Amino acid sequence: MCRIAGIVSEKISQNEIRNSVKLMCHALQHGGPDDEGIFEDKKACLVFGHRRLSIIDLSSNGHQPMTDVGQNAWITFNGEIYNYPELKQELLRSGAQFKSGTDTEVILQAYLNWGTAAFSRFRGMFAFALYDVGKALTYLVRDTTGIKPLYYSAVNNELCFASEVRAFKQSGLNIEKDPDWPVRLLAFGHIPEPYTTLKNVFSLPKGHFLCWDHRSAGYTLSKYHIDGLQNVITDKNEAHRIIYNALSLGVKRQLIADAPIGVFLSGGLIQACSQCWPIGKKRAT
Repeated sequence: MCRIAGIVSEKISQNEIRNSVKLMCHALQHGGPDDEGIFEDKKACLVFGHRRLSIIDLSSNGHQPMTDVGQNAWITFNGEIYNYPELKQELLRSGAQFKSGTDTEVILQAYLNWGTAAFSRFRGMFAFALYDVGKALTYLVRDTTGIKPLYYSAVNNELCFASEVRAFKQSGLNIEKDPDWPVRLLAFGHIPEPYTTLKNVFSLPKGHFLCWDHRSAGYTLSKYHIDGLQNVITDKNEAHRIIYNALSLGVKRQLIADAPIGVFLSGGLIQACSQCWPIGKKRAT
């Protein structure tokens, strides 16, 4: 579902950055066959790329990278925000203006209104890069459960990011293979996060955001998702009700797409649901 890529660098020319990002996007074309977009800011030495798989608002209004009506921020986004209709209504009441029906634009307006506090309000699967023009900051953000991948390299005062590791080979930056990746693979049976097969290319931790300061060419990595137990539930019927409501809401939210979509639920989840309230049978209110 879409692919994103980008480079921030003062060490190479703007033309080289643009060409490299285009090559990165070409390497990611299989994940975004419907459209391609490029955004660049020469002053920031930045280029964002996007490969689109159309899901919400199938019109050209969903073209990315996208900006808000005031061009205060730009975004390249992969994923879906399931609660975007609710967030959009709240933002409209606050005076936000929209030009599309996309969840992408809701991310932009949420950030412009609430800052980085907006990240914890998104319910969905997402990985995105957002450039704040006025503050000269670029954010890389990943969802709280790490459904959508996002990889980055931030060395030698350069930032490079992409949805897949393969794209870094097309970046034109000094990216080398990590000689330790076979050891990790043999030890764990996979390459554990945040490591990859490439040296200094890492997976952005789930529930975190990276903030790149264009003025200092440095970055910070912060956690926006706060872990913690809610109220402990000891009543079986209450637990059944909460599970049923949460599952129903989750399925309903994930059916918001404007494109044909298939839905798959594990037998375990369906069984748990049917044990609470048999399918096709109304529950008492």
